[in-house]
This record gives sequence, structure tokens and C-alpha cells, in this order.
Amino acid sequence: MFWPPNALNGTIIVGHISAINGNTSMDLDTPLGIALDEHNSWLYVADSNNHRIQRYNLNDTWPCNGTTVAGGNGPGSRSNQLSSPSYIKISNKTGALYIADSGNNRIQRFSQGATEGVTIAGDLNGNPGSNDTMFNSPQGLAINHNETL
Repeated sequence: MFWPPNALNGTIIVGHISAINGNTSMDLDTPLGIALDEHNSWLYVADSNNHRIQRYNLNDTWPCNGTTVAGGNGPGSRSNQLSSPSYIKISNKTGALYIADSGNNRIQRFSQGATEGVTIAGDLNGNPGSNDTMFNSPQGLAINHNETL
């Protein structure tokens, strides 16, 4: 939903008014995190139960169709898969997506236009852990201007 300042009503920009979960380019199933790329007018959504990141052009007519830019190949731990992504951060420097891939206990980096991600933190096989190099269902992340996690 988009709520302009002082508005009494919002506008649906992604998804359907029926609130039914789906997996089409317009539908979402348990959206958790969003990120805004103001330079390109794109809204990114972590579509958790569809195991993908959707990108929406904010200049399109609302509600609009999304494009899968990461994951979308079923849940899994391969480099082209995500499992319950929960949070997204966009690099202002390179446009890369940093994704808290919660179900795989890792942080993935997808370069702009890439179909496969790179694990930059956590276990390569998706195993949880409690030592200083592992995660257990990460729910957020932050990067600085040098793209340091």
C-alpha cells in the first residue's frame, strides 16, 4: 500500500485487494522486506514464501507486474535459489542486492542483472550455527558505503 501524506485512503501498488497469497508476477506470499531504489524508481520486495525477490517499476500503472530478480526457482540453497528471504539492502555504489536468505542461514549478494548469487556470510550449504561465521535465520543486514557487511 502507498499512503500519500495526509491521505485518508491508500493505493495498492503490489498484490491484490483480495489478500489471497499467490505466485504470479503480481502476487506475493508473505512479503517481509522492502527496499527502494529511488534512482531507478524500483521497489524490491522479499517475497518470502515464494522464495524470491520481486522488482516493481514505480512508474508503471498500479497495481503492476513484478520481475523476479533473485531466486524464484523453488526453495533451496543453490546459488540461483533462496529460502524464505526476509530482508533486502541495495548498494548505492553498484546496485547489487544484499539479501538476508533466512531459510538458508546466509547473506547472499546478487550483482545487478545476475541470475546467481554469492554467499558472502553464513554457511555455504545453508546450515545454521552459533559461531562467529554462521547465522541462524538472519532477519536483517546493513552495509556501508564500501559495501562492507
